[in-house]
Amino acid sequence: MFKSIQWKMGLIYFLLILIAMQVIGVQLLQSLEQYYENNYAAGLTAQGELIGGLLRRYFTDSLQEEYIAGLVGEFRLETGAEIIVLDGNGVVLGASQGRGDLLGKRLAQAEVTRALTGIAGQEIRWDAHRQERSMAVATPVTARGDIVGVVYLSGSLAEIDQTLADIRTFLLSATLVALLITGIIGAGLARTITRPIQEVTEKAALIAAGDFDQHIDVRAADEIGQLGETFNYLSRRLQENLREIAHQKNKLEAILFYMNDGVLALDEGGALIHINPTACQMTGLVPGEALGKSWRQIPFLKEMEEGLQQLWAGRDNISMQLVTSCSTPLVLQVHLTSLRDVGENLSGTVIALHDITEQEKLDSMRRDFVANVSHEIKTPLTTVKSYVETLLDGAIQREELVRPFLQVVLTETDRIARLVRDLLQLSQLDYEEVRWRKRPLSLGDLLHQALQRWLVEAERQALKLTLCLPPDLPPVLADKDRLEQVVENLLSNAVKFTPAGGSISLGAQVQDGYIRTTITDTGIGIPLEDQGRIFERFYRVDKARSRSLGGTGLGLSIAQELIRAMGGEIELESTPGEGTRVSFLLPVAEE
Repeated sequence: MFKSIQWKMGLIYFLLILIAMQVIGVQLLQSLEQYYENNYAAGLTAQGELIGGLLRRYFTDSLQEEYIAGLVGEFRLETGAEIIVLDGNGVVLGASQGRGDLLGKRLAQAEVTRALTGIAGQEIRWDAHRQERSMAVATPVTARGDIVGVVYLSGSLAEIDQTLADIRTFLLSATLVALLITGIIGAGLARTITRPIQEVTEKAALIAAGDFDQHIDVRAADEIGQLGETFNYLSRRLQENLREIAHQKNKLEAILFYMNDGVLALDEGGALIHINPTACQMTGLVPGEALGKSWRQIPFLKEMEEGLQQLWAGRDNISMQLVTSCSTPLVLQVHLTSLRDVGENLSGTVIALHDITEQEKLDSMRRDFVANVSHEIKTPLTTVKSYVETLLDGAIQREELVRPFLQVVLTETDRIARLVRDLLQLSQLDYEEVRWRKRPLSLGDLLHQALQRWLVEAERQALKLTLCLPPDLPPVLADKDRLEQVVENLLSNAVKFTPAGGSISLGAQVQDGYIRTTITDTGIGIPLEDQGRIFERFYRVDKARSRSLGGTGLGLSIAQELIRAMGGEIELESTPGEGTRVSFLLPVAEE
C-alpha cells in the first residue's frame, strides 16, 4: 500500500503536520508552564518580602508571637499559601493554621538553607498526600546587612496544572483536527498529482503493448501538464519513427524479396536468420527448415567455411566463386560481409549471391566463338597459302595444275567471304544495325519461288520436293529479303543432309494469329544430345561433313536471329535416322 506515491505523499503531509503540531505544542506548553510558575513564584516572593518587611523589626526587637501568628493568619487567608516564619537560626517562629506543630523546631529544607545564606530559595515538590505539585519560596529577611529571619511560603500548583492540562487537551484536539484536515487535503493534492502520473503510466503500458495511438489530456500548465505535453510529443514522435521504420522495413523487404541477387543473413552466433526467395531458388533451401539453424548444419554454407572463418577472424569483405550441387548447377559469385556494432564486436554476417552462370556461359561461348572463327578462317587460309606456295615453287609452269589450284584458291576464298559475310550479318543483328522493311507479303508465293530455285539441285540428288499450302493463307508481316534468306538456309540444310531418294516438304498453317511454316525432310537427323545446341554459333553435329559441304556453322544462328527480329520464333524437332522438322512462326499481317 505504501508503495503508492499517493499514500507516501499523504503520509509525509501527515507526519509533517504531526511533528509541527507536537513541536509547537511542546514549546507552547513549556513556555506557559514556565510563565505560570515564574508568575506564581514572583507572587509568593512578593508576599514573602512584604511579610518580611512587616516582621523585620520583630526579628531585631523582642518578638511578639501573637503578632506574627495574626499576621501569618491574615496573609494565609489572602494568598491561600502556607506561611512559616523562621528566625536567623532557622527556628520556626510562626506558622499558618495547620502547621502549628512546627513552632520552635528547625526547618531543614534546601530552600530555607539557601535563604539563611542570603539567597532566595525556590523549589517545586510533589505532594504525595494531596497528589499535586506545590511550590515553596524562602525569602531572607535582612536588617543592617544581617540575615535576621526567613519567610517560607508554600502554595499549591494544582490550578496551574489544571490550566496547562486544559491547554494540552485543546492542543491535542487542534492537532487531531489539523491532521484530519491535512489528511483530506493531502489526499486530494496527492490525487491531483498521482492521477496524471497513473494516466501516463497506463498510456505508457498501452504503448509498450503495441497500441501507439495514445494521447493525454493536459488540464494544467504546471509540471504535471508539461509531463503530459512531453508524453504526447513523445507518442507522436514514436509513431512517426515507427511509421518511418515500418516504411523503410517494407522497402527493404520488398527490395530483398524482388532483387535478382540472393541474400542470406547470419547472427553473431552463425545461425541463419534471413534468406530471400532468390537465395532459396539458388541454394534449394526451404526457409521453414533452414531458418534458425547453425551454418554448420546447412551444406551450402558449409561449403564456404574457409571464407566465413577468414571473415570472422577480422576481414571485412571476402569474395569467392562457388558452384552449387543442385540438380542444375549454378556458378555463384559470393560476397561475404561482416556486420559490427559500435564496439567493433561481430553482430552478424551478410552473404550476397550473384548468379554468374549465364555470364560464365557467355564468356565460354565468346572464347569458343573466337576459337571457332580463328579455326574457320585458318583452315581455308592454310589451304590457299599451301596452293599459292606450290604455284610459286614451280607448279605455275605446269599448265595442267594451274587451273585446278586456282579453282581451289577461289573456292576457299569464297568460303572465307561467306564466313565474313555471315559474321558481319550476325554482328549487325546483335547491335540492331539491320534496316528492316517489314510489310505484308504472300508467304505462299515466297515458298513457291524458293522451291522452284531448288528443283534442279533436288533432281540432281534424286530428292522429292513438295509444297502443301491452304487456299486461304493470309499474308505475313515480314521483311521479304530476310525471310527468303531464312527459307533458303533451311532448304539448303535439308537438301545437304537428306540422302538420295529422300523427300523434303514445305507447308504452312494459321495458328493463333501467327502462321507456322514447316520444312520437313527425311534426312540423317540430329542426335538428341546435340539438338539443344543446334542454334549456337559455329556448332556443327558433324564438323567434317558440314565443312566439306561448304557450311560455316552460322546459318541456323542467323535464321533464329532473323525470325526473332521479325516477331516470331523458330523450333527444331529431329529423330536420328528418320529426319528433321524445322518450323518458324511469323505474325499475320493486319488488314
